[in-house]
Amino acid sequence: MSIKVPDHLKKYIYTLVRRASLRWSPRSKAKQAAKMIVGEYKNGNPLFGYKCAHCKLGFRAKDIEMDHKEPVIPTDRSLLDLSLDELCVRFLPYRDGWQALCLKCHQIKTNAENEQRHSRSTDVKETNKKVSRVTKKTSRVNRKTSKKKRKKSRLGKS
Repeated sequence: MSIKVPDHLKKYIYTLVRRASLRWSPRSKAKQAAKMIVGEYKNGNPLFGYKCAHCKLGFRAKDIEMDHKEPVIPTDRSLLDLSLDELCVRFLPYRDGWQALCLKCHQIKTNAENEQRHSRSTDVKETNKKVSRVTKKTSRVNRKTSKKKRKKSRLGKS
């Protein structure tokens, strides 16, 4: 038996799980695995940074984003369509579900995902418009038909 979770509660849980994902141990391990030497200090000590999973270049810690390999919110559905179990699994993947991306690569990936979502929502809106047009036409036809029926029934009763 499944319980229908109200949308406002789902959004609240989404926020909590997102915040928890920042402290998720497998995320930290994935970041540690991307660590590499990107240069050296003036005194000769190594300067550590992170390797971008996409462009394979080294970056300082402030220029890296830890990203989910699979989008948290699927490009073919909305957040509210996800069950709580799916939400947790998508937000808190194990180490192989994370990747370190430089800011530029992360922005490119995010824009591509958002574009897919936008085109899907545009398609849905277009479909809804078509459905509403058909519904309006059908309701007009039904109204005309019911007027004719009323006229016939009045004529038959008189």
